[in-house]
Amino acid sequence: MTDGDPGLYKVPKEKSLVLVKMPPMPPEWKTVFISSCAETHRGRETVSDLFNTPRKFFPLLDEREGIVLVRRNAIRWVRVEDPERFEWYYYEVRQGAPRSTVRCSFEDGEVLEGTLYAVGPAGEQRVQDVVNRQEGFVQLETGTGLFLVNLVHITALTVRAHARISSQNSRSDSGWIWSI
Repeated sequence: MTDGDPGLYKVPKEKSLVLVKMPPMPPEWKTVFISSCAETHRGRETVSDLFNTPRKFFPLLDEREGIVLVRRNAIRWVRVEDPERFEWYYYEVRQGAPRSTVRCSFEDGEVLEGTLYAVGPAGEQRVQDVVNRQEGFVQLETGTGLFLVNLVHITALTVRAHARISSQNSRSDSGWIWSI
């Protein structure tokens, strides 16, 4: 290889399959490239590391079109295929963190419901703390998989109220309340 050879500057990366929603288009399967070394933590890069970088554009592989540079804020959400492998660090740091069931509502009426883990320093583990501290995408565990939801697309975030025990019949109230 010579100094002018673009292959000289390639970093080995692993492919990860993701389902990407960029309104108004329907979700489409794309491939992202994960580095063997993360910039902000030990070990391999994760899909959320890639989507939470300050870069405005990053490459996605589309099987029909090839490499496409996509504007990060155009993406509403990403569902990670094989999340235990490609979001391994998230599963580590969420251990023991408080969790809340939330509903993310979007401008066009789409809704995602799932579990949000309040990963953060002690005293800053409310949903409100997480979404105000986090830049870019936040992890949401749903019945269909692990989603990375772009906070700039959420128009309302609703938190399920904690169960309250009635002294009369021990039933719980699991209604939704506006409480971020």
